[in-house]
Amino acid sequence: MVQELHIERAGSRGLVGNVYLGKVCRVLPGMQSAFIDIGLDRAAFLHVGDIVEARGENSARPIEKVLHEGQSVLVQ
Repeated sequence: MVQELHIERAGSRGLVGNVYLGKVCRVLPGMQSAFIDIGLDRAAFLHVGDIVEARGENSARPIEKVLHEGQSVLVQ
């Protein structure tokens, strides 16, 4: 069953929904987030709540336990 449908026009290509193999360039424990280099002008922002493996049954793991600088990650 279709849950979402995104239509992208050739004249205005977007980034939403694309899948990238990126590299963690900075982890910010105070913000529970990281910046990921995906090959664009600016690094992508990733919050710990958006990382599937960080979600536990009762509580989320801190980002510094999930990601480290230089690690390759697949992001959408």
